[in-house]
Amino acid sequence: MNDFIWLIVFSSITLLLLVISLVTFVYARNTRAKLLQGVGLIDNLHKLQQQTDKKVLAQAEDIASLEQSLNEVKDTLFTATEALSVSQIKLETYEEKLALLADKDPELKMYSKANKLVAAGESIDDVMEASGLPRAEVEVLFSLQRRNL
Repeated sequence: MNDFIWLIVFSSITLLLLVISLVTFVYARNTRAKLLQGVGLIDNLHKLQQQTDKKVLAQAEDIASLEQSLNEVKDTLFTATEALSVSQIKLETYEEKLALLADKDPELKMYSKANKLVAAGESIDDVMEASGLPRAEVEVLFSLQRRNL
């Protein structure tokens, strides 16, 4: 009977080892599937990261290009502003010289006064009376004033 007990013990151990082997196989298979799934996810994340990096690089290049364009526009605007300031100073100088000339020359004085009245919105008759210019010349001044508006 002693052999029979050893046979049952041996069979039980063998069955237990078989069950443990089967459980280990199933666990390993499930673990392998999960690992493969994890590797696939990591691969997808890597591809997504590469795409994102390319987009970020392209956007950085676009930003650099836009910054360069903006700097060029700023430089152009600065140059134009300087030129405008110089032109404004020259215009003021010319206006002062013109005013001095208009005060010295009676004929220019009449035209200057008439031009100021036209710009102020006075009527043709009022401008003729105040400046002493004939109607045709005052009408020309009115015509020029309308063109400048």
